[in-house]
Parts: sequence; structure tokens; C-alpha cells
Amino acid sequence: MANRTIYFGPFNNYQKTKLFNMALDYLKKGLGNRFYYLLPHGGLLKDYRKKLINEAEKVFEINIFTFDDIVASIIKDETYFTVNESMKDLIIKKSIRNLREEGKLNYYKNIASREGFLEGLNYIIGEIKRSIIYPDDYLLKCPNRPYFKEIGLIYGEYERHLESLGLIDREGAYFKAIGTLKDNLHKFQDLDFIIIDEFYDFRPVELEIIKELSKTNVDIYINIPFEMKSKIPNVEETLSKLMELGFQLEYVNGKDKNTFETIGYNFFHEEFEEVGKTDNIRLIKSPSIYLELKKIFEEIRRHHKNGYRLEDMAIVLLNEEYKEILYKVASEEKLPINARKEIPLIQVPLVKEFLNLIETRINRGDKQFLIPRLKAHYFKLVDKEHMDAIEFILRKVNFTNIDDFIRLLKE
Repeated sequence: MANRTIYFGPFNNYQKTKLFNMALDYLKKGLGNRFYYLLPHGGLLKDYRKKLINEAEKVFEINIFTFDDIVASIIKDETYFTVNESMKDLIIKKSIRNLREEGKLNYYKNIASREGFLEGLNYIIGEIKRSIIYPDDYLLKCPNRPYFKEIGLIYGEYERHLESLGLIDREGAYFKAIGTLKDNLHKFQDLDFIIIDEFYDFRPVELEIIKELSKTNVDIYINIPFEMKSKIPNVEETLSKLMELGFQLEYVNGKDKNTFETIGYNFFHEEFEEVGKTDNIRLIKSPSIYLELKKIFEEIRRHHKNGYRLEDMAIVLLNEEYKEILYKVASEEKLPINARKEIPLIQVPLVKEFLNLIETRINRGDKQFLIPRLKAHYFKLVDKEHMDAIEFILRKVNFTNIDDFIRLLKE
């Protein structure tokens, strides 16, 4: 009978190391294809992969994945194209437009085109799908009020558009994967074990995948290092659901906490554990982010002069506002930082204009999309010196779309 175990204990328990060594032992024996290692996100995946490669030295295959990776591998042979968030927004806009034209939107009709509403709707549809609720089920079970019903109508129209275009979104990929797993689990038949670590809860779609994996003869070990003196509802609910799937709960002990682990523990606990006196922690208070970072770089220089390597020091940012100023201060101090200065694609002017082209086409030259199209810099239709004047004129002209505008010109 296959092993189904949940290891539950404090965040500094030994089980994490034991599971890591189990995977490492397989890698050293050239059996990297005989196990899966599942982690919550790409950051941890990168760290674990680096550690395993460094310690195993000769590695041909490492199956370290997120649940998203598992889903992608399951449906890789399906003839669907997965849309990103920007494309998803465009399809939601198209769905709303269709429902408005059909007179099916009343509650949301005056705010449906606002960016804030679209952003919120994108998130809501994602949450509904992550809960494995299909459009018909949502409409059947939601309260009989326009506030809820019209969300269901938009969700249903959105799904119809995806299907007709041969597209799926990230959540839809999970639906497809779960359906495939229900019919065929042969992909996992050659595995000896699956390790799932660093999670404190699972999304409904992830639990469904674990449920299907539990039907195989593969050993599954889940480490949840989030035990606290006061119970965390999410964690308790996760443990309960996993035990319903046949997992046995095993409590594991933690190591003695060092100063930093104690501080981290206190962030998530109602009763503070006393932190002993130490010179290893210094509090910097400054009236601005700039001065705060300047002081931090002074500390970095001091440690560097005392023999510490720059690559052995790290700056952890909990606020996005610090990022740009960090690059600026690092440049002023002429200290290299191992971080890429990334700009979201949606903020790149060329990409924004390209998306506007798609939006204009999808919305059949609607006036609100046509005007930004005429003001484009990369895909120019008019000279820059005339752009503002043409925009002013177009906003004054009474037309709804490009066909309507062409008809006015001909008259």
C-alpha cells in the first residue's frame, strides 16, 4: 500500500532536510526521473534546484515543479493556446460588449468599461475558476440578485469566447488537467515518490490534483511547516481535507530557534517569545526611503571592509516603492547588486500600442479605442504635430465606431 503522510510541525523542523536528502540520494544514484518535488512558487523552485545541482554535482534530470508546471505538462498535447492576463482582459471586454448589446447587463452597464471594474472582474473570474465552479453551476448556486447574476453571465460569455477561439486561461488549464487525470494517470506510474513541501494550504484545483495523484501507487509525502501555538484556520482546514483523502498526520519537532527565527515566529503568533540581547540586529529609522537606503549601504560598506563578501549579503524588500530608489542608491554608491531591473510588458510603450491595435480590432473600431489608435507613435497613422488637434475634433464628433465614422466622412 502506498505511503500517504503529512508531516506537520514548526517552520524549523527537520523533515524538510530529510525529504531534501531523500531526493538528493535519488539524484546521486541517477534516478532523478523517479520522483517529483512540488513547491509553491518559482522562487523556491530556483533555490532548491540550485542546491540539488550543487550537492549532486552530476545531474541529468531534476523533476522540481510547481503545480502550474504539472498542469502544463499534462495538457501539453492539447491543441489550446494559453492566454496571458492582458489577452484575458481583452476577451472579458469583448464579452461585456456582447452582453450590453444584447441588453443583458443592467446592474453593471454604466461601469462595465472602466479599467478598475475590468481588473476586479478578471480577479473574480479567476477566483471562481480556482474554486472549480463552472458558469452553469455558479448561476445555479449564486444569490438571485443582479449583483451576482451578471457576474455569472459575464463569466459564461467569457468561457464561450475562449472555447470558440481555441483558447484557455491559466485556471482553465487546471480544469483540462484535472479532467485528463481522471481518465489517465499513466504519466505518474513510473514514479517512486512525490514530495510536496513549503505549502500551508492548497487551492481547490491543487487539492483536486492531489486527490487524483492519491489514486496511484506512488508514495506521497507532504511537509507543512506551519504549526503555531495558536491554530491557524487555513492550515487546520488543509490538514482536515488531506486526511479525508487518506493521508496520515505525523507531528514532527522543530529545532531550537535562533534570534532571526524567533523574530520571524513572532510575526505570526499572538504570544511573543522573548528575543535575547544581540548585536546582530540594528534598527535604522529615517525620514525617507532614500536616506534609509543610504544608511543601509553604509552598513554594507562597513561589513565589506570587515571581510564579508558582497555576494554573502542581501537586502530584502517588502515594499515595491523601495525598488527604484534601491537602484538609484546602488548606482550612486557604485556597489553592484544582483538584481534585474524589470519592467512589466504592459508598461512598455510598444507593447501597449500593440495591445491597443488588438483591442481596436476586437471591439470593431469602437470610438474609445479608435482615438488612442490614431495617437500611436510606433504604428503611426497621422503626424505627431496634428495628433492633439485630431483627437479634439474626434471627441467632438458624434460616432460610435470606425464604420460609423467612415459613413459620416462620405456624407
